[in-house]
Amino acid sequence: MFIKALHKNEIPEHETPHMIKDIRIGFNYLKKKDGLLRMMVYSLFLNFAFAPLLSVGIPFLFRTELGRNEWEIAWINITFGIAMMISGIIVGNMVIKSMAKAIRRSLLLLVGSFVFISLVIFLLSEGYIEYTMFYVLMIIAHLLLAVFMISTNVPLNTSLVKVIDPEVRGRVFSTISAISGGAVPIAILLGGIVIELSSVAVLGIVCAGLLLVPAFGFMTDKKVTGLLEGIEVEVNGQLQEAV
Repeated sequence: MFIKALHKNEIPEHETPHMIKDIRIGFNYLKKKDGLLRMMVYSLFLNFAFAPLLSVGIPFLFRTELGRNEWEIAWINITFGIAMMISGIIVGNMVIKSMAKAIRRSLLLLVGSFVFISLVIFLLSEGYIEYTMFYVLMIIAHLLLAVFMISTNVPLNTSLVKVIDPEVRGRVFSTISAISGGAVPIAILLGGIVIELSSVAVLGIVCAGLLLVPAFGFMTDKKVTGLLEGIEVEVNGQLQEAV
């Protein structure tokens, strides 16, 4: 409501909107903008990592393997949601001078939280810890997961908004949403196959491995780094002018 911005009409008045055409235009823009398509691919790996463990793995562990009731899963989800909300407020009010460093650091911490969840599940399955200790550790793990997820998503989504031209921003984000929406069911299906062949703990390790792809990409991909550095120059320049 309180953001003042110049409106630029993305669709000429004589042109009729068409979903397929908009997606094609958005995808062509992703390919044309140097490094943007790779950044989108890295963001897709985040969905591929989150969906199987959170949507399939954890509910399957509690309901099927442990035979626990819905409330025990609910308290973990409530903790996760509250942590995400508080983290979003905190991260949203932070001044991030280096998007690249923020994303890299958060991604590595996110990988660590997935490994931590897998370790806790493994310790319970092997009888090294009791269920009470497992439950407390799972709540802590979900708190950390929520914080690191927000710390990754906010700089990443902010970067995507800044590097996409306003005239095509709606079409490009529609394309990204369509691709992400199609990828999530595939990720959930593959997650179910991993659980069927192994265990939820192994699924957690697989998801952590998937997160290493964007983490490694943001550390080594020069084209993506160039995009992020452009944002940093713009932000730092504005800060210096304000001072």
